[in-house]
Amino acid sequence: MPTEVAKFLLDPVKYATQTCINLQTGSGSGTTLGGFDANKSYSPCYFNLAPWSSSVFSATNQVMLEPTTTPGTGLITGYYVPYLAYGTITSNNASLVVLDNVPKSNPPYKFIFTGGQNGCSLLLLKGTSSSNVCALHYPNSDGKKNGYPLLSRINKSASDIILAIDFDLYGDTNNPNAASFFYYDGSEWIGVTQPQIQGAPDMTHKRNSMSINKAAKVRVVKENSIGTVG
Repeated sequence: MPTEVAKFLLDPVKYATQTCINLQTGSGSGTTLGGFDANKSYSPCYFNLAPWSSSVFSATNQVMLEPTTTPGTGLITGYYVPYLAYGTITSNNASLVVLDNVPKSNPPYKFIFTGGQNGCSLLLLKGTSSSNVCALHYPNSDGKKNGYPLLSRINKSASDIILAIDFDLYGDTNNPNAASFFYYDGSEWIGVTQPQIQGAPDMTHKRNSMSINKAAKVRVVKENSIGTVG
C-alpha cells in the first residue's frame, strides 16, 4: 500500500482536495525531529506525512507534516519557510525570516512548506536575481490591505510579489485556517491552499485536529490566474 508521501507526490494538488494536511506545530518537548527549528528556514528540509489515526481499517483523512533536518527513505525533500508571529516581529523588533535563493526554474526541490495559516499570507517574491525567487510567511491578515509594509524590512515591496496566498483566498471569520504550500509543477511555481476547519486539541499529537473546509474549496494560484479545485 502506498505511503501518504507516495500518494502526495503522485499529484499534490489532487491530494490536497482529498486529505487534510495538518501544518500545525506540535507544542511541548519532543515534538520536533532531527534538530528542526520551526523559526528557521531550511534548504533543504525533509518531510513526512504521518497519518493522524494509526488504524489500518479506516481511510486516512488527515496527515501531519513532520519536518526534520535528517534525510531518510520515503521522505519529501523540499524547502521550509517559517512563520513568526506579528507581535514577535513588531514588539520584539525581530527580523523577518526569508527563504532565499530558490531557483525560479527547475529547482532541485519542488516544494516549499511552511506552518499553518490563520490570517497571514504566504508570498513568493522576486529574488536577488532574475533566476531565483524567495518565499516569506508574512504575518497579519491586514498585510495585503495595507500593501505589505513589513516587506520594506527585507528591501522588498508589493511590486516584488509573484504569488500571494492571502486570507481572503482561504479564510473567513469563522474558519480562518489553511494549509498552503508552493509547488513547482515542472514549468512554473504555483501556490496551493487548502482551507480548513479547526477541531479540538489532541493531547497525543500536541496540536489541534484539522479538517478540510470543503465549502471553501482548494485553490491553486498561478502567476496570472487563480483556480478552484475539487
